[in-house]
Amino acid sequence: MKKKYKIILIVALVGLGLSFFLTTLARYSSSNVWNYYLESQGFYLSSDNLSNNQINVDTFWGGNSVHFNLKNYSNNELISDKDIAYQVSCEVIDSDATCTLNGTKNSTINGVLSKSSRCINEVDEVDVSSMNKTECEVSGYTWEKTSVTNDLYFDITSEEDISNVSVKITVNSTTPFRKTLTGIFNLEKNETNNGNIEYNVNHYDIYDELIISNSYDTGKCLSVSFDTSKRIVDLTNDFNILSSDNNNYVNSFSFGIESMNNYKITFYSKDGLTNYSDIIVSEINEC
Repeated sequence: MKKKYKIILIVALVGLGLSFFLTTLARYSSSNVWNYYLESQGFYLSSDNLSNNQINVDTFWGGNSVHFNLKNYSNNELISDKDIAYQVSCEVIDSDATCTLNGTKNSTINGVLSKSSRCINEVDEVDVSSMNKTECEVSGYTWEKTSVTNDLYFDITSEEDISNVSVKITVNSTTPFRKTLTGIFNLEKNETNNGNIEYNVNHYDIYDELIISNSYDTGKCLSVSFDTSKRIVDLTNDFNILSSDNNNYVNSFSFGIESMNNYKITFYSKDGLTNYSDIIVSEINEC
């Protein structure tokens, strides 16, 4: 009889574990499945600053316009071939300040990422820049989609002095498909610039962002080291690799950061924990 109870208990625990796993998986699956579907239809809408409440930090904001972008592509091969109509809105979080977009007096504007194509000549020296699609292909040249990026910006105004503010940007595409991109911009005025290197980590569901700030009036060379048993680094940045572990995972790299600037590095956690004590940022003589 005791064995029976033990088996029931084990099954129950396994069921709870599976339920937790499926619940966690569901948090990612619905949006990912929709994004996969959109890409299967040749629809690509992306941004360097927006995704799912992506955090953008500027600790040297001077009250100036803050820029972000929208792109009709994922990479040089995956480019939308249709116009993408969208609506952008900005919202100041926990403040009476006002946010306006693209030099207007409005917190919501509409726009279009217009499709673009061109004729590519890899055959001879003929100028094909003015050819349309038919002329291009009939002449034996290649008609190719080209990527488009729209630069957008917002301004913050207030009747009182602002030392820091958080702004949420939301983009909703309306045609030919619906997709939402969001981003949080944490802006801070550096009133007491004593010159130092500071860093913090923004935690997301499937990755972390290390934000490093240089408040010196000159550029600096920095090194970053970390524990590869806990996390791996996204190597899309232009790093100088200093060392790797026994499995050839990079565990130390260096880079240059300009004066009064921020630098963002993406990590992928192996354990899902939010303890970042293994990450060490140091100033070095050469990058």
